[in-house]
Amino acid sequence: MIKKEQRDVWLIQAPFSDYSATKVRPVIVISNNPYNRNTPDFLAVHITTRKEHPYAIGLSRADFVSGALEDESIVRFDTVTRYEEKLLLKRIGKVKPEFYKKVHEKIVELTRLGSES
Repeated sequence: MIKKEQRDVWLIQAPFSDYSATKVRPVIVISNNPYNRNTPDFLAVHITTRKEHPYAIGLSRADFVSGALEDESIVRFDTVTRYEEKLLLKRIGKVKPEFYKKVHEKIVELTRLGSES
């Protein structure tokens, strides 16, 4: 198995939502390390250079503890997806714990039970 850890940023061969083709894109691994060690799968959220989205937070070089992306980007916390590790292409770096905490909080907020509007 490939060593993948929570908070890692990887380039992956990601399928489009309709599975018609694939695209190389960066993701942040969000599944915990016991899961990552014990399965060939992992959970991730997408990173894109699109500048605005209602369910995204900004990602810059300052948010990395190691490595970085060339362009200012956003993390789409509404794109939690399970992937197989065979799609992993290259490890880019790792985001800081403080940044990951923000992403995690946004995912929890998005999935929190609440009153119907």
